[in-house]
Amino acid sequence: MSDLRVNRVRSLSGGTVEFVDGVSGNADGLRFAPKIVQYSPLALSTDVQVSTSQFQFTFDQPIKFYGTGTIQIIKSSDSSVYESFAITNGGTAGVGVTIASNVLQLDTSAGNFEFFTNYHISFPGAGIAGTYNDPLAAQDGYTFRTGVTVFDVQGGDYEQVIVSPTSPTGYHKYHVFTSSGIATFSGPSTAADDFAYFIIGGGGGGGGTYYSGGGGGAGGYIKNYNSNNLPAGSYTVTIGAGGPGTFNNPGGTTAPPTSPPNTPGTWPVQASPGQNSSFGPTPVGTIVAYGGGRGGLGREFGYPSPSYQRPSQQNQSTPTYHQAGQPGGSGGGGTYGVSSPWSPPSYNPGYATSPNPNSGNFAGIFAGQGVSYPSPNQQGYPGGTTSVNPSPRWGGSTYMGGGGGGAGGSGGTVTNSPPQGPAGPNPNHKAGGGGGSGKPNPEFPGTQLALMSVPLTLTNEMGPGGVVGGGGGPAVYADASASWPQGPNQYWTPNNSARGGNGGGGDGAYQTNPPNPNPTFMAQAGFENTGGGGGGGYTPGGPTGDLQTPGPGQWYGVPGGSGVMMIRYAHPGA
Repeated sequence: MSDLRVNRVRSLSGGTVEFVDGVSGNADGLRFAPKIVQYSPLALSTDVQVSTSQFQFTFDQPIKFYGTGTIQIIKSSDSSVYESFAITNGGTAGVGVTIASNVLQLDTSAGNFEFFTNYHISFPGAGIAGTYNDPLAAQDGYTFRTGVTVFDVQGGDYEQVIVSPTSPTGYHKYHVFTSSGIATFSGPSTAADDFAYFIIGGGGGGGGTYYSGGGGGAGGYIKNYNSNNLPAGSYTVTIGAGGPGTFNNPGGTTAPPTSPPNTPGTWPVQASPGQNSSFGPTPVGTIVAYGGGRGGLGREFGYPSPSYQRPSQQNQSTPTYHQAGQPGGSGGGGTYGVSSPWSPPSYNPGYATSPNPNSGNFAGIFAGQGVSYPSPNQQGYPGGTTSVNPSPRWGGSTYMGGGGGGAGGSGGTVTNSPPQGPAGPNPNHKAGGGGGSGKPNPEFPGTQLALMSVPLTLTNEMGPGGVVGGGGGPAVYADASASWPQGPNQYWTPNNSARGGNGGGGDGAYQTNPPNPNPTFMAQAGFENTGGGGGGGYTPGGPTGDLQTPGPGQWYGVPGGSGVMMIRYAHPGA
């Protein structure tokens, strides 16, 4: 074998030198300019996510920073620079560009790319080189396109794309389920930008007596649970109804009885808890927002008039006289009760008694604190309690319940409060506890939802903070007919004690017995599709009543509001 030793081989024509049968030998000394052999994301990709923040380029040899140059990500349509990465003389790089052996990595900080847009990355002729200082040839052939595959959801009673200054794309798409249906995800939730959802169960019905009753608890509230792990596919959305209230004519076709004796068949229907709302199945199972607990029922339960007695004063087989505030997504409020010789405390272990020397019976409280769903799946708060009022009814006493728990706070409890004016403090004068507060959802402001033709009754109640899940207010009755001084401003005032919580909680009934210088208002149902608890106490029913029913009858605790589910995410626009 012969050796041919030369310093350089060069084509006479200036073209490529061809070795017909190849070249063999030790190639350790060969030096070539670095070449990219692998891209991530792939070159010419057409569905790059707008949230992509990292690019990697694998070279055919180890590389280093060498010289001065600038790598740029450029929007192809107008040549505007999305982001630049500087490499300075001396072999150092700016923020966002690193080298590890043969891999160059860019980490962007400029925010999201635009949907459906072509970009390319420009590499300089200086700034990157191989280990023998052979520079990378200038190039800008790496191109990609964003957002051909767009995350989308189909479903809901209301769905619409709306201009939104808080969205990274300038638009949000909303889906509002006011009734049960199917939500179909075109891709996994990880492919969505600015994704959020919440779901709330139906509110509990308000507790009922003629004089008092606890507020219904709000439906259980869940927000963004497992929101980053929802695969593409169809999900069943179930919206829970609000719990019915207490109604004195369950038949609904004839007038309720007005004189004794009454049969068990005419005994008023009791308030009920709200129904569950749910979403699923998901990888962690079906997500359930529990219905709110119904309010406590106490004293002359369902009492429509002085002549309406219990079914049988001797038949104690059915202990329906007192009912506690019920646990739920949020708990129902407790209520005040009165015992008598034929309604013994033993029926209800939570019933406390104290002597009432003026009547020979007993006055007391049926302890009915509602309990919210336990941790770690906390969905709401407990209802409020009330306390014993030893003063006889005809001597200026009050009857009232505790507020229903809300998604954002506990129901109010009964507290001592002096009467207004110069009458002075009265320890038997008490103020009831309003409904617990709702939970804000700033991602779902009422102003945005109103643009979708969502009913104004709902959007106005949610307000700019998107508040839902208020607890129902309790019934409050004040009898000032005997012991308190006559004259203006001498009597018990509501001080918002019967009001429902913000975010859909219905007001409880408030009234005073003559003289009555203070406002009187009837109980209100929880607002539909807020999961608000129903107010406790009286409101007229029947075809012309404040809360209308097809047949005659009266409410002594009103229904809770139905639940709702809402979904929102960034969208490229219409």
